[in-house]
Amino acid sequence: MMLVTILMVKDEVDIIAACLCDRLQKFDLVAIVDSSTDGTSAICKDVQNRYPDRVLYAWDNTPFSEKYYRGFLYNMLKDHGVTDNDWIWQLDTDIFFEGDKSAIIEANEKADSQGANCIICKIRQFYLTYEDIKQKTHWKDFKYHSINWQSKIIYKGLSTLYLKGASQETPTIPNEKKATFTLLVNHYQYRSVDQIKKKVPRAFASPGYAHIITDDYKYYIIDSEFLSKLGDDKHRRPHHSWRSLVSLTKEKNDAKK
Repeated sequence: MMLVTILMVKDEVDIIAACLCDRLQKFDLVAIVDSSTDGTSAICKDVQNRYPDRVLYAWDNTPFSEKYYRGFLYNMLKDHGVTDNDWIWQLDTDIFFEGDKSAIIEANEKADSQGANCIICKIRQFYLTYEDIKQKTHWKDFKYHSINWQSKIIYKGLSTLYLKGASQETPTIPNEKKATFTLLVNHYQYRSVDQIKKKVPRAFASPGYAHIITDDYKYYIIDSEFLSKLGDDKHRRPHHSWRSLVSLTKEKNDAKK
């Protein structure tokens, strides 16, 4: 069984090195499709040159759609000999699984024993807050979060996978059978003010981002009042959706005006 992960990359220079270091520790094969215009591409190419048997890399600037870029990655895997029996972990640049390689093997084997072809993951979303900005907190040390989303980001059956629409994030799997357990992954989607300023306008122009309700970046710096805090049992909050967190933050900020 080959341990495989795929990632779409665009202008992630602040996180790509940590991401690829993590992936090479945990997976046999890392497939990357990159549309960056910053220093991200140079880092990806350097890693691919150092690990040519373990890293597949391609740069493509086709206008963004999940369907196109996921399909691009699936074709890369097929060309490399990945089969329907190999599990694919769809961990994009800003998603991290805390477990080690043995935990990944254990999860895949457990799902295989159940005859499953996909595993659902709960997504613990970490958010940049004004407290983090003031303290200059590195994204790895973020504490404020909400477990407000789950997704089918681990799956197999490569030859049968397809996406129905351009903005569908995970593939449709014929004869889908979910594993009876879930895993937890950490998501660091918006990590700094500069990064938010770059990503929000791009997301605002796409119909696939349900949490994008305005193109004003400051509303995506979430008020810590609405989030839970790791290691602080007294600071537990309801798991509001991404969209609700933005709305609540916007309402609170607008009320101060």
